[in-house]
Amino acid sequence: MAIVVTLNYTSLLLVFPSVLNFPLLNSNQLFTTGIHTVSVLGTLHNHRNRWNPFHIENVMQREGNSRVWMRWFNLHSKGGRHQDGIYNLRFIINYNPRRTLKLIEWNVSPELLIASLRESSLGDTGGNLTLHVLQSCSVCVRVDPEAGEASFTSDTPASLSPIAQAVSFQLNGFVWDDVDMFLKFDERAPCRSFRRVAENFWELAVPLRRDGGIDFRRDGVYQFLISCNGDEDQGLSALNRPTTAHDLHLIEGSGFGSSHGTARHSAPTIKVEKNCLYIFSLKKEPQGYRLWIRDSDGYNVPFLNHSSLSIQLLGTIFSEHGFDPSHPQATMQPDASGMAFETCLSIGPGAYSINFAIAHELFLDTMGLGCWLEYDGYGLRGIAWHGKPNEVNIGFHVRKAGHYRFRYDCSCDQFTIEPVAPEHQKPGILEPILGIETLSLVGSFAPPLESWSTDSANNIMACLGGCRFEKLVYLESSCSYEFKFVANRSNWHIVFADYELDGYGMSYESPINPSPFDSRLCDLRRYGQLTTHGNPPPIRYRPKQTGMHRFCVDLNTGAYSVQPALAPVGCPSSPE
Repeated sequence: MAIVVTLNYTSLLLVFPSVLNFPLLNSNQLFTTGIHTVSVLGTLHNHRNRWNPFHIENVMQREGNSRVWMRWFNLHSKGGRHQDGIYNLRFIINYNPRRTLKLIEWNVSPELLIASLRESSLGDTGGNLTLHVLQSCSVCVRVDPEAGEASFTSDTPASLSPIAQAVSFQLNGFVWDDVDMFLKFDERAPCRSFRRVAENFWELAVPLRRDGGIDFRRDGVYQFLISCNGDEDQGLSALNRPTTAHDLHLIEGSGFGSSHGTARHSAPTIKVEKNCLYIFSLKKEPQGYRLWIRDSDGYNVPFLNHSSLSIQLLGTIFSEHGFDPSHPQATMQPDASGMAFETCLSIGPGAYSINFAIAHELFLDTMGLGCWLEYDGYGLRGIAWHGKPNEVNIGFHVRKAGHYRFRYDCSCDQFTIEPVAPEHQKPGILEPILGIETLSLVGSFAPPLESWSTDSANNIMACLGGCRFEKLVYLESSCSYEFKFVANRSNWHIVFADYELDGYGMSYESPINPSPFDSRLCDLRRYGQLTTHGNPPPIRYRPKQTGMHRFCVDLNTGAYSVQPALAPVGCPSSPE
């Protein structure tokens, strides 16, 4: 649920009540030097926005009138991402991803775990806090951001242990050309570990091809992550810093789903020009981790993360090639500072969906909606964010045709959309899409559903309350079906599907979650989760029997299921 702070947007919410609201925040609160809120992010949470700094469900409670913030969690020895009791977290001040508190060192006593923290604007100081839960327990997390200290107390003695050392590193991503897409970012797949060749120095040799890489491109562009201790949320990602250097400084505690989310963060990305064996070298230095890559002749491979800073505008505002960052229409012009970019376009009335690309490269990660900011009603303003795999595109309505200015400021990741003409500079000309009102099941279904129609009333699912939906559909066992979920009867503006690269789920073939309305992280790991990152391939399902089937969705956790209707929700329909 969002925090509503302005009359303008509040009135919109009253007209269009949403079952799931996007964050709407006060810019003065986000950018003040004081401390108004503290959020804890990470796998302590069960909901889909566990790493999202803008969501209110991650906020902690102030302890009385003190400067300490606290929150209780029930943690399990078989919980966490891998059912091994390993949990990762970090802290955010004032919902602002550029005010991140991360671990410097642990101080351990028999009764209490204390972590020393440091605040940084890009999260490049310290790593995520990692806890090993040895016995299931209730844990109180307390943090004093002014003192730079967090503590953890358990109601069960000897139940918590911190993980403070990097024992191993793994390479995950598109570098594994011949691996199933569901396994490319699997941090625990075999034969992915770096070999330690000296103290604080590791290497790994990987064959790469000039026609390999990202599956639908095959142009030699590779994007990857480095996991630590078999856990991507302890792992390493990249800082985008325009330079000519051939080595990359990495940021700790940034996995596929736990990205820090600014335009300065992304996975390391390279382009290779020949087929050969490439050596990935990783070194820990006083200022952090550094990565470089050499080909078989000993030449360094350049990182696309070192491309000159630029931002491109993508979306349905263009009639063709809308999401192609290399197309000339996407170009935004820099201002004198070189940090802000803008473009003006002529747009007709309608609903639109946009995002922003970095350095003309789709796989440096596009920037979607982090939160809307209150505004004066004459335009729109927000913070862009790439929180793979759960950020939505930026949706808005244009009520009158005209010229509109789009601006993106890389120094703070704020974007604005404003009318250019004075006669259009009045309330109501632009309106943000503030949440999800309906959810539709869209796919290759027979009547009464309308096949692949995003607008049909016949495809709308029944809302069971909160963020839960269901729909009964007659399926034939002789048929194979493909489907996605579309919000607000929009033209594919907000799409939910099971993203094959997020590390949750083993395939698209059997989405039979026995308990979709009571799913933990370990359940999502097995059965998959619905995400909004891009527009991934449809889910495929072939029923084992003919008859009515129940499609269930929980947008809070991302859990979903397809089961014969005779099987009540929460009970397995058949053994796998």
